[in-house]
Amino acid sequence: MDSSHPFKIISETDDSDIDRYRTLSIVKYKTDSPFDFDEIIYKFSKNKLNITKEFGCVYTKPYGDHVSALFGKLGNKTLTGLLTDYEDNPVLRRYNLSNVILATMYVDHFPEDNKLTLLVFNGGKISKNLWHAPYNNLFNVLDLTPTKFSEKELRKLCINKYVDGLSEIRFDPASEEEFGNVKTAEYTSIRSKKLNPKAEKIKEIIENDEIKVNMFKSEIWATYENLDKSYPVAFTIDIDGKVTLEFPRISWSSLNDDYDIEEHYYSFARKIYDEIVSKEIYINEKDEDKSQKSLFDF
Repeated sequence: MDSSHPFKIISETDDSDIDRYRTLSIVKYKTDSPFDFDEIIYKFSKNKLNITKEFGCVYTKPYGDHVSALFGKLGNKTLTGLLTDYEDNPVLRRYNLSNVILATMYVDHFPEDNKLTLLVFNGGKISKNLWHAPYNNLFNVLDLTPTKFSEKELRKLCINKYVDGLSEIRFDPASEEEFGNVKTAEYTSIRSKKLNPKAEKIKEIIENDEIKVNMFKSEIWATYENLDKSYPVAFTIDIDGKVTLEFPRISWSSLNDDYDIEEHYYSFARKIYDEIVSKEIYINEKDEDKSQKSLFDF
C-alpha cells in the first residue's frame, strides 16, 4: 500500500488559541458511591488512553481533596489532499488518518457527604454512554444522576445578576392570563443584541415572581492566568442543571505544551462556572423528591 501523502506535517507551536468558538457544557453529577481518593488515581492510572481504546484517561491531577482527570476520545479523521504529480491535472484524493484525538473532556472528582461527586466538562462530542463506561466498569458506579437547579434560585440569578446581559430567556408564564394554556414561552433577542430589561414584556417577567425562569442566556467577562485580557463568554443555564459556555477565540501567552493549554482551558471554564453557580442554586433533596428527575444526553 502506498504510504505517501501530500500533507506537510509539522509540530504545532502556536499557542494563540484554544479553538475558534469552542462550546462546553458543564453538569454536576452525584452518586451513592463512597469517595475514594486513592482508588480514583490508581484505577485511572492503570487504564490510560492508548491506540487500542476509543476512550480513556489521559492524566489525573490531585489537588486538595479533589482529583481532576482529562479524558480523550480516539478515532479516525478523513482529509482530502491535493496531488500535484500529474502536471496540468492535479488530483484530489481522500486520506483516512488513524489515532486522532477527536475530542477531550474534563472531570473534577470530589466528595460531598463522603459520596463521589463529579463535575463534568464536555464539548458534546463524547457520548454519555462512552464516558459513563469507565465509571461503571472500574468503580461500579451505576447511578450517575445530574443535579438540578432550584427554580427560585435560578430566577433570582437571572433577574438580580444577569438581566442586563440577557439575549434569551425561556419561562413558564404561570398566572399570566394572556398566555392562556401556554406552559413554556421563550424570548430571543435580535442577533448580537441584548433583550431590553425596560421593554414591557421583559418587565412583566422581572416584576412577577410567579413567572418561573426555566433557562436563560447571558454573558460574563472573565480572565485567567496566561491570558492577556478579559474575554466575553456567553453562557446558557437551565433548570436541569446544565451550564453551557461559548468561548470566543482566546489568546494564551507562554503556553507551548498541549497539556498546559487543555488544563488552562478547563480550569478557566471551572473558574467561570464557579462565578456563575453558587451552592444555593442546587436543588435540595426535599425539593428534588417532589420533582421528576431527568437524564439528558450530554
